[in-house]
Amino acid sequence: KAYKVKSSQVMFRTTTGNLHSLNDNPVNVKKGWNWISYPYSEERSVNTVISNPEEGEFLVAQEGFTEFTDGQWQGTLDVMKPSAGYLYKSAKDKTIVFDFSKIDNDSPARSRYSDNSTNISEYVDIRKYPHTMNIIAVIQKDEATLENGYDVYAMVDNECRGVGKFINGRCYLTVYGEQPEPVAFIVKNAIDNEVLKISESLLFQNDVIGSTRNPFKMTVL
Repeated sequence: KAYKVKSSQVMFRTTTGNLHSLNDNPVNVKKGWNWISYPYSEERSVNTVISNPEEGEFLVAQEGFTEFTDGQWQGTLDVMKPSAGYLYKSAKDKTIVFDFSKIDNDSPARSRYSDNSTNISEYVDIRKYPHTMNIIAVIQKDEATLENGYDVYAMVDNECRGVGKFINGRCYLTVYGEQPEPVAFIVKNAIDNEVLKISESLLFQNDVIGSTRNPFKMTVL
């Protein structure tokens, strides 16, 4: 299992004991949202380690999220890490099957956030808020779909609460918050820094909005 902890200071804890046995303690989930841990001692790619995901399931971490669609996980979360907790949105009651026999070519794998020029920690204190709203969106301007070359920001009043990433024509955006409040969105042209507003807004909720196949539509004014 996994737990969410609010700490008043940086905290380290060392534990000793036997390695987790999946045979004796399988990771069972119910349909809907579940808190799960990662029962392995090394980082592994999400696409390598989870053997039985189903279409439309989600895996959410503090730094990002991913959806299983068209036979693979796709999003801003690439790896599962020891000591981290995750939210798993399951399509049905089942046991998650982990496979640690495969070795990633780039092991230990790296988070997609570490490979992008825009570092979310530069804009958002992700540990200030306990919840996330994760959005998969398509952004259109004059009937054209925006992709690379633009940065997308989620704003609550004048505070940035999230930074989007474009992957295969979709914008994956994790918004941080605590209570229902209006979230607005803006787009910045990475070349000339022109800032454009998006007509749609959302009320913050601790859930996923949109999917790869049915993304939330955003329209640039």
